[in-house]
Amino acid sequence: MENTFKGVWIPSQIWRDKNLSLQEKCLLVEINSLSKDSTCYATNAHFAEFIGLNITRISQIISSLKMKGYINILLDYCGKQVVKRTLIPRNTPP
Repeated sequence: MENTFKGVWIPSQIWRDKNLSLQEKCLLVEINSLSKDSTCYATNAHFAEFIGLNITRISQIISSLKMKGYINILLDYCGKQVVKRTLIPRNTPP
């Protein structure tokens, strides 16, 4: 089976953004690439395996992206337990 993956395109507004670390840029690009209808449902475990970081570090990066205004996070609860997390990339960085 031939690999058809040709590479990753990083928008210049993300690549040149001095407010983002390289890890934040990589995770933001992956969130954007997985977004269907402007939403991403991937887990921290997926991101950790894909990028090669541990789940705790992924959680920190996601929190940083939210704090800096690059993504919104929606949490669906059943009682006190989160049953679904939705990451919503913002169309334009702050």
